[in-house]
Amino acid sequence: MRTITVVAYDPRWPEMFTAESQLLQQALPGGIAKAIHHIGSTSVPGLAAKPVIDILLEVPNLAELDACNTQMQQAGYIARGENGIAGRRYFVKGGEQRSHQVHAFVTGDEQITKHVAFRDYLLTNQQATEQYASVKYAAAQACNNDSQRYCELKAGFIEHHLQLAMLCRKW
Repeated sequence: MRTITVVAYDPRWPEMFTAESQLLQQALPGGIAKAIHHIGSTSVPGLAAKPVIDILLEVPNLAELDACNTQMQQAGYIARGENGIAGRRYFVKGGEQRSHQVHAFVTGDEQITKHVAFRDYLLTNQQATEQYASVKYAAAQACNNDSQRYCELKAGFIEHHLQLAMLCRKW
């Protein structure tokens, strides 16, 4: 069982994303990685987070990415299929000490817009970032290392602020 730990922001996280982004670009055949984004809490300077780098990979279609599972495995990733989100391909790296996770969607998928909008919203809203850190610390303490429970405890905050982020994005 993985331990759910939230830690203070680590200034090395952007460098870790950049290195992993380069690894993915090298591992995947040309044209598969249309764009690679740093998302999640590790992409927001100053925000406490689980120390796992979230990567959003835009691909032309999922069948082409599915054909690259061997290359992803050679880069250290385990393919988990949709893993509960239709239209996604999910990959994890690091086993019980997970270090990275890739969320892949077809370019234009609404999930891409939502992830990027939420990240950008937190980047520009210090008060929301501080509130989110508090929510995350409390959720980690209360969830008893149950990742589903951890997500449930954060869900209300995320839903509310994602709505605000999407409103801001439309301007």
